[in-house]
Amino acid sequence: MFGSMIGPTMRSWGLVCIAPNYTHAAGVPVGKPGRASERGASEANVLRAHMTHELLRRLGYVDMARVAVH
Repeated sequence: MFGSMIGPTMRSWGLVCIAPNYTHAAGVPVGKPGRASERGASEANVLRAHMTHELLRRLGYVDMARVAVH
């Protein structure tokens, strides 16, 4: 939800917004790792954030010096 709210504003700044589905996100499949009861910086959510960062790095054309995580 947060990503869909702030994404358009960030896009107007010339940025890209990627909002991973964390374990506590409403209305999305839970997936793995993690359970819906794991909120905040749980181990599962930290793993998801790290993988999102890693996937960007693997693309090869993303300037990782210009990536910010919020």
